[in-house]
Amino acid sequence: YAMCGDYVSAIETANQIKMVAPTEYLGYRIAMNVLLQDERFEEVAKELDRAERFAKPCAELFTDWLSYETTMYEKTGDKSHLETALEKLYDSLCLINPDVDTAVEIYISAADIHIQLENADMALKCLNAAENPVYSFNEGFSVKFVPDMVTKPVSKPSSQEINHAIDAVRRKYGDRRLEARMKEKARVSRKTSPVAEDDKFMTPIPEKNETENTVYKLDKNAKADYSQERLDRIYRLYVAAYTMTSDTSNIKFYASKLANSPNQQSKYIGKYALIKAMKEEGYENINEEYQAFLKYLRNVLIVDPTDMLAISLRVQCYLDLGQFDEAEKLCRMLSENLRNPLLEKIREAKAGGES
Repeated sequence: YAMCGDYVSAIETANQIKMVAPTEYLGYRIAMNVLLQDERFEEVAKELDRAERFAKPCAELFTDWLSYETTMYEKTGDKSHLETALEKLYDSLCLINPDVDTAVEIYISAADIHIQLENADMALKCLNAAENPVYSFNEGFSVKFVPDMVTKPVSKPSSQEINHAIDAVRRKYGDRRLEARMKEKARVSRKTSPVAEDDKFMTPIPEKNETENTVYKLDKNAKADYSQERLDRIYRLYVAAYTMTSDTSNIKFYASKLANSPNQQSKYIGKYALIKAMKEEGYENINEEYQAFLKYLRNVLIVDPTDMLAISLRVQCYLDLGQFDEAEKLCRMLSENLRNPLLEKIREAKAGGES
């Protein structure tokens, strides 16, 4: 139906799937994709919210939330979409009991969002978690900053306010997760509270259902799969985060790893990041390094003239060297969406040079 453009019938069929399997995400996901095809973006968000309320939590739901929010950020430039994406990643760690590879992907995605939010410190923490997923998950590492609870005295809330708060928490975390959190708080409270003198005469009473409410943990012996593609993503994000903090030593460390990658595009990015870091450090033979890299990229383009990343990096090299005319010539080879941001950089660089 959707391929024929009959979106009404497609949505009706998706709703029938929900009736057959109301707690499965499948019907909601099909409806969401139909709404995306019809470019009804506000309805997509509502469909994802319905799925979050009525379907069982699953990795696909949070993947779709992340995809939707990042797409909306690209369309609107509104960073609140990135903040929402971060919330969904945080929720996914609490709700879906991820395996070790899923946890790594969540940490990497969170690092990517923090880079876009220009929060290098949290990005680096998420990348460290991606490299140490079992310890990070089991110790409760959060992909977002969570302020400590306010402990100052407050007025007692009404019973209605309490019920509303409990419903909100149950909806977000689920009964099992909520009970586990409350049990942990009670345990900590007992440890930190002063022991009454008479308590030493009391026989301890074992807690009920000790294993029933155990918080989910990753197997301590679980090993994540660090494919070359996954490692390259981690290294690229490290380079981006350390670029924000102007830490050239670490930029060179991770750029070198990228430069040795078997993936051609990772190799370009690593080589360029390494040269740029050397330039920032004031390396005296930097022009020779740039010329060697430009020659390398030129040879790449002889083999594949359609390699847009190679063209973009050549433009960036000419910008770094102050050769604006050469940069503008190369820009004409790019599509409009790639050309315009680079032309804007050239105008800014020219204005800076003239002043």
